[in-house]
Amino acid sequence: MLGELREQEFRDLVHQAKREAFAELEKWIGYGLASEDGTLQRIATGGLLGWSVEHQSARPVDDTPGDPHLHVHFVIVNMARCEDGTWRAIANGGMDLHRHAKAFDALFKGRVRALAHERLGMRYARSPRTGAWEVEGIPEPLRDHYSRRAAQVDAIAGADASREPRAARRSYGCRPRLGMPSTTPDASTSVTVGAGARRNSATTSTS
Repeated sequence: MLGELREQEFRDLVHQAKREAFAELEKWIGYGLASEDGTLQRIATGGLLGWSVEHQSARPVDDTPGDPHLHVHFVIVNMARCEDGTWRAIANGGMDLHRHAKAFDALFKGRVRALAHERLGMRYARSPRTGAWEVEGIPEPLRDHYSRRAAQVDAIAGADASREPRAARRSYGCRPRLGMPSTTPDASTSVTVGAGARRNSATTSTS
């Protein structure tokens, strides 16, 4: 709907929002813990280690390609080099990362909305039913057509369910991670943030 040039501009601003939000996340959780005289003390680190991957579609539905849905996956290693030169687990063994996941997700998406409005004139409105932010001006039938996974969630959690049970069903009830190896929480944490206009795309999952 944006056209090729504008679509690339939107992707670029999504990654700008990603970098800005990640820098804030480092301020929140970029620390290690060490014992000093029997008391745990926070120790600053040189930053977080990880990577991100852009996906442009949702998961497949009924063995067919997924709907258009631009989103970014982060994998953050639960280890950082502290200022004393020692490598330690981050953020209280990673627990503080999970605690901040929703705040990080909200910050990222807020920056996407702000940049999209500033550069592309896009406007967003909050759905009175789900609380999710949606791009204004997209016809409801078109939004529904490209929201097949949301329809699956509706079928399981109920169309009037709040965002929490919907997010739980999306992450665990009908999102099999086909061919993906499981990860151990103390090894790494993955955070997924979406930036698309698809219905109910405002979700974060951690594993």
